[in-house]
Amino acid sequence: MQSRLLVPSDHAFYAELYSDHAIMRHIGTPLTAELAERSFRQALKHNAATDWQRLFYVIEDKARFRLGLLGFTQDADDETAIELGILLCKEAQGKGLSTSTIKAGIEKVFETSIFQKVRLEVHRENMAAVAMAQSIARKFYSEQTINNNQFCFNYQPLTSD
Repeated sequence: MQSRLLVPSDHAFYAELYSDHAIMRHIGTPLTAELAERSFRQALKHNAATDWQRLFYVIEDKARFRLGLLGFTQDADDETAIELGILLCKEAQGKGLSTSTIKAGIEKVFETSIFQKVRLEVHRENMAAVAMAQSIARKFYSEQTINNNQFCFNYQPLTSD
């Protein structure tokens, strides 16, 4: 598995994921074609910004088959925190890809950036996502809070104190 920045040729894949009712059921309202187009253009603008607040990556397998999207969003209220989000196509779900991708993303954040916290929000009824987040919590210190229907996991690197 590998990731790369979202590029213009990813438009159809992006729109497909964000407009799919099954994929979006625990995330938000699926986008119409018009809203998906607008959202995609905005994502490309974020990726091109030098003072980025959001970054969008495409997750691919070794054969460069698109499996999903990975997003990083800087927390507006806490400059030491970043939120991580993932969308996987139906064919990639249920194979442990979310867990390995999120773990790798968290490790990369802690190794290469100023961020000290990574937030991951999952819908409390999405039992697979809750289990994934809890399994990741075994590797990283995790503070868990419940906000409406969301579990919020705040990961911080384990310290040797």
